[in-house]
Amino acid sequence: LKTAPITKDSVTARAIVKFDITKDGKIDPNSIKVMRNRSVPEDYLNAAIEAIKTLGPFEPGKMNNVPLKVSMNLPILYPIPLDRIQPTE
Repeated sequence: LKTAPITKDSVTARAIVKFDITKDGKIDPNSIKVMRNRSVPEDYLNAAIEAIKTLGPFEPGKMNNVPLKVSMNLPILYPIPLDRIQPTE
């Protein structure tokens, strides 16, 4: 994903997206959830979720050399044009 430069006409918004990596090292698409959203427009979040679905493969977590499902939190920073900011409540 290519990001726009941060200028005086934009602010940095942040979201945290959580997802699970299966024992096979694949992302479980049903596990993707936005955990925190600070003024990020909905279409930006949807683009991040679609991009996360394409990540991997990962090396799964292991305990005693046995593959396990693990959860990941991914912070995402966006330069957002001022006219697209959604105030938080």
